[in-house]
Amino acid sequence: MGFRHEVKTGDKTGEIPLGELKSQFFGILPKIQLYWFYHERVAMYSKFAIGVALNTRKMTSTRPDLYESFNENNMKFEFQISPISFEAGGEQLRGFAELGFGNYLMAAGFETLLVKDKMVYLQVKLNLLYLT
Repeated sequence: MGFRHEVKTGDKTGEIPLGELKSQFFGILPKIQLYWFYHERVAMYSKFAIGVALNTRKMTSTRPDLYESFNENNMKFEFQISPISFEAGGEQLRGFAELGFGNYLMAAGFETLLVKDKMVYLQVKLNLLYLT
């Protein structure tokens, strides 16, 4: 995941373009999820996740006299504890909402199940709401 945007400075009378900032975030956080109840269409669970994340940022300055270019790579420890979480939907596509602390206070979105076997469980989540 990443984003790109133009960086500007100035006031109400005019803005001065400074350059372009590119940022990417990659994280691996294995999780333990305990279901309080799980029905075909709705479930409640608690979650604990711990891992590492890499954040890269590259600023390409168009005005070196005002702002310097930089390239940063930061790796850091990440965790998330979500004691109250809900999901609802079908077997292949479910909506979710999680309340907790660590990486975020609240997250909501959709998840899809890619692989489900006795020993392998792979899903993809799309966060639509992410409050830190």
